[in-house]
Parts: sequence; C-alpha cells; structure tokens
Amino acid sequence: MKKKQIYIFTGTSRAAEYGIGTYINQLITALKDSSLDFCVVHLYSQGNEVVITEKDGYRQINIPGINMQSNVEIV
Repeated sequence: MKKKQIYIFTGTSRAAEYGIGTYINQLITALKDSSLDFCVVHLYSQGNEVVITEKDGYRQINIPGINMQSNVEIV
C-alpha cells in the first residue's frame, strides 16, 4: 500500500511572518512526531531556481516567483 503524502503550501508574505507562519511551524512540529510523510512548498521564495532539500525528516521545496517585468512581448 502506498504511503500518503501531505503537501503544505505557503508563500512569502507579511502574514507568513505572523499568524500563518506560526501555524505552519506548529503543523510541521506536530507532523514530524507522526508517521506521516510531508513536504513544505514555499512559493515566491528568493532565488532563481527551484530548490529541493531534506530538512529535519521532511522535504522542503522552494519555488521562486516569476519576474513579470521582462522584455518578452506577449502577442
């Protein structure tokens, strides 16, 4: 039987530094003590490429934002 995966999505924002960020951190702490596999996906993170790391028993995926002010013209 396949093990279930939990994906927690969060984004870089002012709210992530306060209430939502605290909730996510508490959720991670609770899940680390369980037998569940989970991954935290950070959207709009800093950097130029997607980075996947193993962190304290879970995976973390950092996905940077897209620069919408490029010189590409959409027709």
